[in-house]
Amino acid sequence: MGCEFEFHLGGELADAGVEQKLICPVPAATVRRDRTRTMALALRDVILNEPVPATGKRINLLTLDTHGRRSRAIFQEVLGPEWNVGVISAPTLDYDSKRWYTQSAGCKAVLEEVVALAIRFFGGD
Repeated sequence: MGCEFEFHLGGELADAGVEQKLICPVPAATVRRDRTRTMALALRDVILNEPVPATGKRINLLTLDTHGRRSRAIFQEVLGPEWNVGVISAPTLDYDSKRWYTQSAGCKAVLEEVVALAIRFFGGD
């Protein structure tokens, strides 16, 4: 995903009624590995140069369903404890998330996230 996607999504959020000042599309480098961490680092680089009051240090991430927990943990780690990181998990269109266990794509997505969380928990990257 290039930066066009981030700005396109920012436009869609604005069209849906989100205040423009609350939208911060941050393009990140295209990488094969550690995409979420790369995005978190890019956001950190942008917000370090912004005058954000201590009471305003909160963000909501928009991500796909199963990726929410890990995304939140990575962003929290990168941004630090003074930031309050929330997650908005959008449903995927690849499978029925209520019956993920009955579909190959759902099983793969959930198992990939479980394994990735376990690796993180045991100190891996």
